[in-house]
Amino acid sequence: MPGPFLGRAAELTSLEELCRPAVRGATAAGFIVGDPGSGKSRLLTELRARIGSTRVFQIRGYEPAQAIAFAAAREFLVILGLDPERFDAGQARIEIFEAALQALGHGPALVFVDDLHWVDETSAALCHYLLRGAATEHRPLVMI
Repeated sequence: MPGPFLGRAAELTSLEELCRPAVRGATAAGFIVGDPGSGKSRLLTELRARIGSTRVFQIRGYEPAQAIAFAAAREFLVILGLDPERFDAGQARIEIFEAALQALGHGPALVFVDDLHWVDETSAALCHYLLRGAATEHRPLVMI
């Protein structure tokens, strides 16, 4: 269990402000940059605790799985109710992307993508598709 959150108050405030559009029905994206061990994941954990009732999802990159399609987004897709046997990098890719967008629904949602530099290409493409689709359809989605 993490201890008390110290420092990075300005960054946390900025991220909280970024998340407000999801509540108002807008789409937004943020990017946190920093050296390894600088507290980026801890910052996301604190933000998640402060968000409240917004649906929050996690996509997490992992170096050994970087070459596996949907490795980073698998848990996210399963939580959305999508069948893991459909997670194919071939012809079914666009179907999974669209099914994920539809499964997000029209209520506010926040997607944290942690360790982006290790996210597989298919999961990264899914993130891009979700942001573009949400923006086009005026859905309340924030991705950080």
